[in-house]
Parts: sequence; structure tokens; C-alpha cells
Amino acid sequence: MDQARRASDEFVSVSYTTTDTRWRLLSCVCTGTATLMWKRKHPFRTRVLLETLPSREFQINTVNCQPVHDEATSSQTTVLVVICGTEKSEVTKERHFRS
Repeated sequence: MDQARRASDEFVSVSYTTTDTRWRLLSCVCTGTATLMWKRKHPFRTRVLLETLPSREFQINTVNCQPVHDEATSSQTTVLVVICGTEKSEVTKERHFRS
């Protein structure tokens, strides 16, 4: 459980803190074929999406992490992370998110 907590803390720090301050840099860690599902139905090429998004500010309210049993992931260490919070951008009002 401690490993899952550390992994989720690192994920939140890298994903959301970097997104707040240096979000365009995240596009360089995505492969050219990586796809992000937007609102569960609109696929985007992740790199293109990150390069074109307006500046955003995130407020993380809740982080829940659970280790996934080794048998379910072929003995590969896996952590399920659910994050809830609010997002505000230059072009939109504050809105809630869950990822």
C-alpha cells in the first residue's frame, strides 16, 4: 500500500503540477501515436492536444490509490489512481473533474 501511495503522489505531482506550470513540456513524453479519450468519446492524439490546450490551473481535492493484484497484471506492478478536483483555464470557468 505504501508503494501505491508513493506512486500516486508522484503521478499527481508530475501530471498536475507540471500541467499547471509547464504543461506544454508534457507533450514530449508522449509517443506520436498516444491517444487520449476526451469526455469518454472524443479521441485525440495526445501530443497534439497538449500542444494546443490553453493554460490551466488544477486544484486536487482527492487522490485514491489501490494496488492491483499481480495475478490481474501478469506480475507487473500496477496502481489504480483516481483523482478528483477542479480545473480552470483561460477560456473556461472552474469545473469539476475525475480522472
